[in-house]
Amino acid sequence: MFPGVRFKLELWPMLLGAITWPNQLACQIAIGIVMGSLAVSFMVVARQNRRLNKEAKRRQQFETALRTSEAHYRALIHALPDLIMRINRAGIYLEFLASPDFATLPQDASTWIGTHVADRMPPNLAKKRLDAIKKALTTQMTQVYEQNLSINGSKQVEQVRVVPYSHDEVLIMVQNISDRSKAEEQLKHDAFHDQLTGLPNRSLLMERLELALKRTKRHPEAQLAVLFLDLDNFKIINDSLGHHIGDELLLGISNRLKIAIRETDLAVRLGGDEFVVLLEEISDLTEVVMVAERILETLKLPITLVNREIFPSASIGIVMYVPENHHGAADLLRDADVAMYWAKHNGRGQYKVFDPKMHQQATQRLNIESNLRQALKNKEFLIYYQPIINLKTQQVEAFEALIRWQHPEQGLLGPDRFIRIAEEIGLIVPIGEWVLQTVCQQLSYWQVKCPEQPLKVNINLSVQQLEDSFLLSLEELLTQHSLRANTLVLEISESALVHNVDATQDLLERLKHRGVGIVIDDFGAGDSCLRYLHQLSITGLKIKREFIRSSEPDSRHQVVAESIISMCQSLGVKTIAEGIETSEQVAWLQDVGCDLGQGFYFAKPMTANGATNLLTSFHGSILG
Repeated sequence: MFPGVRFKLELWPMLLGAITWPNQLACQIAIGIVMGSLAVSFMVVARQNRRLNKEAKRRQQFETALRTSEAHYRALIHALPDLIMRINRAGIYLEFLASPDFATLPQDASTWIGTHVADRMPPNLAKKRLDAIKKALTTQMTQVYEQNLSINGSKQVEQVRVVPYSHDEVLIMVQNISDRSKAEEQLKHDAFHDQLTGLPNRSLLMERLELALKRTKRHPEAQLAVLFLDLDNFKIINDSLGHHIGDELLLGISNRLKIAIRETDLAVRLGGDEFVVLLEEISDLTEVVMVAERILETLKLPITLVNREIFPSASIGIVMYVPENHHGAADLLRDADVAMYWAKHNGRGQYKVFDPKMHQQATQRLNIESNLRQALKNKEFLIYYQPIINLKTQQVEAFEALIRWQHPEQGLLGPDRFIRIAEEIGLIVPIGEWVLQTVCQQLSYWQVKCPEQPLKVNINLSVQQLEDSFLLSLEELLTQHSLRANTLVLEISESALVHNVDATQDLLERLKHRGVGIVIDDFGAGDSCLRYLHQLSITGLKIKREFIRSSEPDSRHQVVAESIISMCQSLGVKTIAEGIETSEQVAWLQDVGCDLGQGFYFAKPMTANGATNLLTSFHGSILG
């Protein structure tokens, strides 16, 4: 009850005391009615006050939330790296909202309000924007495009989004995407370029090749060619000087390639030490050959790395586009690769032009390679033995063990058909181990069966076998088969010996200590080891057959052969002449003091059983 009302009610009993009883009753009733009405009125008013208070509180909360939302909205707008504009269909600027950091924000945006797009932008960009506005309002779909600007001398890429806002207005949101654009360009560059050299990679080459093929089909007079280039002996440089030096060499090669070709040509690094050059709009093969020769000459110049001069060399395969043979980029690369293989096979440091016969030979080689991997497991290899004759006594002093492959389809194959392939695909070591095991077992048998004959067996050794692990295997076999000392002889090529003279000399000393003989094979065929001959622990030297076959007396080849024999006599090294085919050659070699000889004149290579029969039937005499 309100205080004022309570005070007035307290006066009523005093007033009623002055009124008579009947009238008092009536007054009390009247007063009760009035007081009831007042109470109801007060309750209604109080309820309305409470409602108003709640409404005022809700309004206050709503206003606070609205102010907070507006603050968040404006903070969000200012946090965005966007310039937001409202423009009508006619291209008139109506309103600006923007990040304060946006580079193209007008210093005083209010001056733009009411102006036309064409008044504020270059004509080409203005037209692009007006077209996008029209299309957005027509289709009621957001339009997105990019524009390139120059801001304070630096290039800037912006993404523009034109969003329908009403039937006659759009919102244009401009975002600076320069950093993203640069990152995308870098990713695209990395995807199509070699990381080390910066040259295009295989992916970009295939794209360019396909485009070039399409152009050539439309304009047949403009021919194209592909050069496939592979460095010679790159693995040796990597292994001896380290991969970082190999990388420096590849970088130098790539720079020289770019110098040797035209600006319109494309030089590509496929990977490893393989490069490709795409030549477009050429007239004929002569022009292509000139480019290949220029590349070879440029690469021959020495490159100085780690204070030493390195003389690079490369083999190049050339293929001209022939519509009936080349249906795509892959066909061109395949044939160029095949031609490069033949360039390397024929001596390296040269080029070869693709011939369709090469493809057939490459297919045969692939079949050989595939079958070769199964040959060892399927026991398809055989050992043939060719006698090595003492030219004075005419007795068999040794046999050279020669591997043969009983191919399931092509018959008996000589080592010239598969040994190089075995070296290239990493099978020469297991094949060499099998040869060594087989020959040691056969030599052990002969030493038991013919104990009176001091027989030796020569085995050809690949450069890939000249490792410490080979020496361990050899020592186990010598012990296992109880071979006599100096009866097993290893034939090592001249180039293999000079590859690493210090390491080779150490290995030869260890082999000599184990009672194993060493013969230099094909002396005069490769890099000469003449200056190292006096310090190498060798027991024999095999003269290359080209020096023996000369039919002219006193020819240069005979002079060379006689000089080799004389030198070996002074060093106490035995000489072996291979490829002897006539009695005249035998007589001449006997006269000049050659120790041993082998060739078809004496006997062709024979099976182990045939060699055993020769030893037992004629007591080791080739003449019986």
